[in-house]
Amino acid sequence: MAAQEDKSANALRIQKEFYVYPPEDAADLAAKINAYYSPAAKLKQIDLYYDRAGNKRNREYEKDAETDAKKLRKELENYGWRVRLMNLGQATIYHWQHYRLWRRLLAETERSVPRIRIDANECQNLVSAIYCCKKIPGSTPVELDKSPERKVRIDMQAGLTPQIPSAMTYLVWGLYEKYFPGVKSSSSAGNSFQNFTG
Repeated sequence: MAAQEDKSANALRIQKEFYVYPPEDAADLAAKINAYYSPAAKLKQIDLYYDRAGNKRNREYEKDAETDAKKLRKELENYGWRVRLMNLGQATIYHWQHYRLWRRLLAETERSVPRIRIDANECQNLVSAIYCCKKIPGSTPVELDKSPERKVRIDMQAGLTPQIPSAMTYLVWGLYEKYFPGVKSSSSAGNSFQNFTG
């Protein structure tokens, strides 16, 4: 998932989805990202946000997530990109937290709060998956139903499971946590890219 902030419009523009299926790997993903952005890139800088869900409960998952992110960083650096890993040391972010932040962002009732804009042509799987994602009925606080990740064939998961939308939520949280209701903090971000590595 790749996005850039449009400061003049106070918007985050989700521009393009990137993903690979096995046996493709980080090298193939980096090649896709580079091929899309390199011809027009003036500043070859990528801020990489990646899924850290459950890292306090499962240290092996944390290690794997960081390893995947580091592999992608290395492959992108081979193309001359400078890559910052944005989630190192981040605490677990629960779905109810994402949910509350999204409610504020998508309300679009406050001028200071950025607008989220998704390119439906370049992010068809993201749009599809958003409609497919469900919460676990009766869950309090809100929990995301991730059962499709076990039920859907691997080559159909992009548009039918919460993986790509989850990737987007980590990007949005990384950039806009300061808008989480009840939180006062400052953060800075430039051109930001996000990849689902799970």
